Amino acid sequence: MAAVSNFEHLTRAPHMLSSLVEEVYDQYVVNLQTGASTVDVNGLRTCSMAITIIAAGVIGTFEGMLQQHFMWGDAYTELDKVLRHKGRDDLADRFLDYRLGVNVLKHGVGRSYDTLLTRRAALPFVMKGKGEAFFNEGDVSEVGGLVDTRGPFIQHCVEIINEIRCVIGLE
Repeated sequence: MAAVSNFEHLTRAPHMLSSLVEEVYDQYVVNLQTGASTVDVNGLRTCSMAITIIAAGVIGTFEGMLQQHFMWGDAYTELDKVLRHKGRDDLADRFLDYRLGVNVLKHGVGRSYDTLLTRRAALPFVMKGKGEAFFNEGDVSEVGGLVDTRGPFIQHCVEIINEIRCVIGLE
């Protein structure tokens, strides 16, 4: 088996972790079909929080790896320039959506939130508007936060990072 680069590990790890979380999540759902246990509800919420942590981790780790590999002080600004120079504005824009989404997860309302809010209807993920308390009222797995990382959020982050790796020649 050929050696695997750190960038490959970065894109494999979120899949592995999120798969484990999904297995636990599914078990809590099964348990709730026969009873209404607080333990199971809290378990679902913990799974949702784990997914949020994985999403923040993969984007943040990617930034650090770019800084180390290319010796970039501001990795995201430099990456954006490279992608746009290569004619991949679409990829730069998609990555920006997820990068700003993770900023909103980490920092809450601020510049990233305001930027995304202006394009909320076109985002590839769900984000709460000002004053919204829930993504889906009655969803017992929901945790606090302005961006919903459940569903394909992590998968999309990883796909975008893999696409970036190919475009900029990172193995």
